[in-house]
Amino acid sequence: MGSAGASLDLFDAARREGTDVQFDVYPYDASASSLAQYLPTWLTIGGPGQARGLLSDQATRRRALSEISQGGYGGIPWMWDRALVTQSVPGDHESPGHTIEQLSAAWGCEPCETVLRLFEAYGNTLQVAMFYRTEEDMVEFLRHPASIVGSDGVAMAWDALSERPHPRFYGTFPRVLGRYVREKGALHLEDAVRKMSGEPADRFYISRRGYVKAGYAADLVLFSAGAVADTATFAEPNRLPVGIAKVYVNGQLVVDQGTWNNTSAGHVLRHGGD
Repeated sequence: MGSAGASLDLFDAARREGTDVQFDVYPYDASASSLAQYLPTWLTIGGPGQARGLLSDQATRRRALSEISQGGYGGIPWMWDRALVTQSVPGDHESPGHTIEQLSAAWGCEPCETVLRLFEAYGNTLQVAMFYRTEEDMVEFLRHPASIVGSDGVAMAWDALSERPHPRFYGTFPRVLGRYVREKGALHLEDAVRKMSGEPADRFYISRRGYVKAGYAADLVLFSAGAVADTATFAEPNRLPVGIAKVYVNGQLVVDQGTWNNTSAGHVLRHGGD
């Protein structure tokens, strides 16, 4: 946290030397991934079934606990009070909405042991959000000329309410437009739109996309700059944005006043193609 400037200096130096490098960012101060990110690779590579067998040996379990306690990504300390369980299997009503620290206190064990127990019980199904970032750092990355906006999410059925993903799945792009363009003035509107449309198309060499031009696919979003906003939260991530009137894909209207009209007008976009 608080190290955006040092990281961006590395990108600036590389770009001055002629290196073609960019990075993507999403507008949240928390990341999210499966619980396995906290565990040694040798323990998770065979899946939770194999891990249960390995952990039944007490010497192996002590080894796993020792390695987890050393932190991640080269020794960065885990901050268990900032690691929030967001998603688990149906029927697990205890874990979601609680931090690893809270679960450890309830279970009377150390956080490293809690992580092992959760993986033994739920495997990679259990998802955790890590509040390791600051909004100030994120805004620095967002404003940098080398950044492109991405959600780091996947397409999800809106009515899959049993799923509790990171809110970025539903809110990334309207959040940029609402919070960081309109409310905070961190970006000009035209720069934000470019980082979310034309620039990603250029970066991935996808032709005839990302711009409003003759001969280009008509992928268009009609939104109100004064009203567009995200509504998804970590507590209620399956909430749709507001302020978007119409969405066109390949020239066909697919969303009208927030309602999908059952039209599937898209197709797979490939590197170097359209």
